[in-house]
Amino acid sequence: HDLLFHLDKSITVELQHLRPDLLFVHAAALAWQGRVAVLSAPPGTGKSTLTLVARQLGLEYFSDELAPIDLDRLTVYPYPRALYLKAPPPPPHALPSGAIDHGERYHLPLTAGAAPRQNAALAALIFLRRDGETFDGLRPISAASGAARLMANTLNLLAHPAVGIDAAVAVSRAVSCFELDITDL
Repeated sequence: HDLLFHLDKSITVELQHLRPDLLFVHAAALAWQGRVAVLSAPPGTGKSTLTLVARQLGLEYFSDELAPIDLDRLTVYPYPRALYLKAPPPPPHALPSGAIDHGERYHLPLTAGAAPRQNAALAALIFLRRDGETFDGLRPISAASGAARLMANTLNLLAHPAVGIDAAVAVSRAVSCFELDITDL
């Protein structure tokens, strides 16, 4: 298990070296009708659980861990991987058949054809929150706030001019930015 974890992380780092033209965001990515929403948050916020629920509700799965954004085209590349949950999803949602219980985590293998093979247009940046300040639904935020949050969750800022500030601002100005409270999934 530890070997696979380190191999996976090494592949992710190497991708960032090979493609400095992409902004690598720690995020889930889900699509609807050919447009992708990037759902970004710090580890442990609930991206994987939200991704599982969104998949069960019919959204197209792009990624659960990494959203590579093409800065020139404003598209997101799929980065499909198995989902890893720290706990089963809350009712009425459930783990799908085929989920593997690893004790402290649940492994949900990716089924054939479960993710697209081509990039798609970036539609929105959604920053997930589960910090005690509850609010209903999706709440718009400014491009400046979106850029700051995007920088906090980007893995390869140093690969971009001006330490990634220009890239984060450009992306945040080009699409709508929101925050979503997922305390009560």
